Amino acid sequence: MNGQETELEPRLVKACARAGRINEDNLRRLLADNRDTVFGKKYGFGSMETSAEYRKRVPLSSYASLQPYLDRRRPRRSFSGMSRRKSTALWEARPSLTTSPCSAW
Repeated sequence: MNGQETELEPRLVKACARAGRINEDNLRRLLADNRDTVFGKKYGFGSMETSAEYRKRVPLSSYASLQPYLDRRRPRRSFSGMSRRKSTALWEARPSLTTSPCSAW
């Protein structure tokens, strides 16, 4: 844009300045929402407040090491909407293709 500031640039700069705080807030919400899951209890989500604590307490995990938790979670909601039980093991997350046991390529 020829070096000229657009209308969006000040808003973008302001939003970027808050990114760390927003991420911490989102993590705190996820930890609170999942403190009563098997995984959350194992790693003490109920007493975590920061990403630094999360990194210190929760080890990096492979898909295979999380498989027991994933096997215990509720099934995804079916198209008919019949499955509505709350997850009790691990919050739902879609593993990437690179960590899936199905990714042999």
